[in-house]
Amino acid sequence: MPEYYHPSGKFSPAALIFIPLVTSVVASILGIAYAYLTWYNPIVYIGIVFPLAYSYGVYFFSSWALDITPVRNNLLAFVLFFFGGLVGYVFHALVWLNLFIHQTDQVFQIGSDSRAFGFVVSTVNWKVLVSEALNLEYSINYLLMVIDRGVWTLLGHEVMGLPYRLIWLGEFLIFTVTLAAFCRNEARKPFCETLGQYLQKKTLPHLLRVPYELDGLKYKFEQGDYGYIMVADIEPNSRYNHIRIELYYLDEVDDAYLTVILVTHANNKKEETKLLEYAGIPKIQADQLIRRYGEEIEYEVY
Repeated sequence: MPEYYHPSGKFSPAALIFIPLVTSVVASILGIAYAYLTWYNPIVYIGIVFPLAYSYGVYFFSSWALDITPVRNNLLAFVLFFFGGLVGYVFHALVWLNLFIHQTDQVFQIGSDSRAFGFVVSTVNWKVLVSEALNLEYSINYLLMVIDRGVWTLLGHEVMGLPYRLIWLGEFLIFTVTLAAFCRNEARKPFCETLGQYLQKKTLPHLLRVPYELDGLKYKFEQGDYGYIMVADIEPNSRYNHIRIELYYLDEVDDAYLTVILVTHANNKKEETKLLEYAGIPKIQADQLIRRYGEEIEYEVY
């Protein structure tokens, strides 16, 4: 059976400061857009999309910090990103509170009667926002009072009390869980401790045809038999079921790892299933793969 890559648990000491700093700046900037989207969202249940997009944005624009200060520990990576993200999340809440305080009498309404929905026009007072940030304890207590007494009108019905508080709690939990999942993926990328750098991700440019005996192929992969990859037929149409190969490799080291992804199409939906992830592959076989696909390999350097 192949040896799978496991993070060493080590980390760069600079990451303890650099990653939270970068993440907090990114999360605060994105938090402004998040607050505006939340305020001007007329349909409360659409709000579930916003924390998902927010957490992905924080991860996407902050993950480069791991390249500069690598962290090979899932829990530590999450904690560092979480603390930085928490700063941004609190800033987002302060922006929303500022919008609440400075709301106008102007109401934009869509529809009529009991099925109407809309929002109150507001804008941020940046001077007041700075004051809120400097008096954080008071601002948070005020925000909690607003959440506790807040009302959201939906299709003629008022959302308030416990359901309204659960909406805020649910958004925060979605943000936290999603960010944890993203951080786990980043911290698990194959890393060479000797050279102090991540292995290059090399995506094979050709898609491989899925064999009829897929279960048997998966068993062979799990046993470290990668012969099929060396002789597989090419699948020229990406809209058909196929296998995608990702190779993690450095010329200077003997370690190489393989990720095998099964891509299926059914009912106009594309699904990806990892048959293997970061499974060790002998260097000689990795070299053979590179020689077979030659210059067409797509390189992605972390």
